[in-house]
Amino acid sequence: MSFIEKLTSKSTFFDFIGINEISSNRLNFHETSHDRSIASDKIIQTIFNSEKNSNFVVNKNNIDSVIGEKKVELSKARMNNYKYP
Repeated sequence: MSFIEKLTSKSTFFDFIGINEISSNRLNFHETSHDRSIASDKIIQTIFNSEKNSNFVVNKNNIDSVIGEKKVELSKARMNNYKYP
């Protein structure tokens, strides 16, 4: 059992890791490890409006599909030599 599978057995959480509208926009970051306030604001807005933005919510009901989607995303990124901002 992976870490995120164990985590979902205890709690629902938000997952912003991977290629998404926040991580794929270079303007959201000062450099590779520090986001700008605009990115932080988007994350906070997503968390507090979770019914509207449930694609970042991970729980025991959707963990299998989330893991599957992450694997596909990673495979596509590798094939396309994706470079994070």
